[in-house]
Amino acid sequence: MAAITKRLYIQATYISVYKQAHRLALFVTLIVYLWTGQSLTAEKVFFSATIFIPLVHTLVLNMPSSFASVGEAFVAAKRIQVASFLVH
Repeated sequence: MAAITKRLYIQATYISVYKQAHRLALFVTLIVYLWTGQSLTAEKVFFSATIFIPLVHTLVLNMPSSFASVGEAFVAAKRIQVASFLVH
């Protein structure tokens, strides 16, 4: 039961990060851009938002899935090694 609860907490955190990541990344980028002394226009904000949404979507949605797939592949490989050891 504790493992299920832990997995649900991780999944809820993942979903909340996914929902807010592009907004936070865009906000931090624009703040850093302003701190460097640059002028901010609506055109620059729109262009940045247009670039960040697919980029963050790719990083937040696909990278954790790929890490999970790699982890599952390692577990499967270890099970195959154990199973082949038991057969011999």
